[in-house]
Amino acid sequence: MSAVLLFIISLFVSCSGTTGENNLLLLLASRSDPHRYLYVTNPVGGTVSMFSIEKDTGQLTQLDPPNIAAGTWPNGIALHPNRKYLYAGGTDTIWMFSIDSSTGALSPLAPASLTNGGANEDIAIHPSRKFGYFMNKNAPNILMYGIDDSGLLAALAPPSLPSGASMRFRMHPSGKFIYVPYNGQVFMHGIDSSTGQLVDLDPATIPLATSANYACIHPGGKFLYASAGTRIYMLGIDTATGQLSLLTPDHVTTSGSVFSFCVHPSGNYAYAASENLVFMFSVNSATGQLSPLDPATIATGNSPFHHLVGHPGGGYLYVSSLQTDTIYQYIIEKTTGLLTPMDPPNVPAGDGPDRMVIR
Repeated sequence: MSAVLLFIISLFVSCSGTTGENNLLLLLASRSDPHRYLYVTNPVGGTVSMFSIEKDTGQLTQLDPPNIAAGTWPNGIALHPNRKYLYAGGTDTIWMFSIDSSTGALSPLAPASLTNGGANEDIAIHPSRKFGYFMNKNAPNILMYGIDDSGLLAALAPPSLPSGASMRFRMHPSGKFIYVPYNGQVFMHGIDSSTGQLVDLDPATIPLATSANYACIHPGGKFLYASAGTRIYMLGIDTATGQLSLLTPDHVTTSGSVFSFCVHPSGNYAYAASENLVFMFSVNSATGQLSPLDPATIATGNSPFHHLVGHPGGGYLYVSSLQTDTIYQYIIEKTTGLLTPMDPPNVPAGDGPDRMVIR
């Protein structure tokens, strides 16, 4: 499988965001896809939890042991395109792990961590496998690293580029561009494929009517969605230049604040996390426009959720709540995109589960 295809898989698995003290994780998984393990950061517990995914039912089962230490407030998480390494970003520190391909268990690399003084709120790994990018919303900037063949990180020179303080930034599946929604605009950066350095596009930002913090890119690479309160902005992407332009109409409105957003790998459906609901949309893959499904929402319990992630197979949806320390499990109906709870509807997770990726 090519590095670009593996990156697209990683992109869909992590296309979302999180904020505050409650967290949503939506994960789509194929019944037959070889990506059998799910990893979730637990900021409250300072760990990463590990699950296997039953390929025929989508059910999650904790590994033994179920957690591995990951420092203080691990939040961002990303899978290396070769599927051998995993990175978790916490307060001031990046944690680096190897993955046992037969069991899914994580083990610390040597050294196990890298101190950088950043918030490491979000992570993106370049499809070339050579570079990693970490959102430091404290500065705010994007921290840039080279990645060697053993999975270890080393800061590039210069080590960072000023940007917005986004909760969730997104790399284009081509590996040419990064988009950072923040404070009523989206920052647009280009990526030098030979050096890994980021540069500002010209113009470097596009304005939005309201402040957005979470971005997601359509799997076709032609559209970007940015959630902002009760709005989801819809933008076109010029795949040659990386420039964004607002669609017409430029947003859809929801009845509650949207905390994250995710597009199904088919490109035909999308899901948005809001309070104790998940909003469900159809997507016009030619125009990028969103339309509510019927019904338009499904309840996810009494806890507000914030995070959406997805698996390219598109068979299942997982919703994780920091407040209840559980992951809700749903089946996605292939022809309609509608959600149905699994039996059981949820499984125990770690202390404050947040963001997820699937191997």
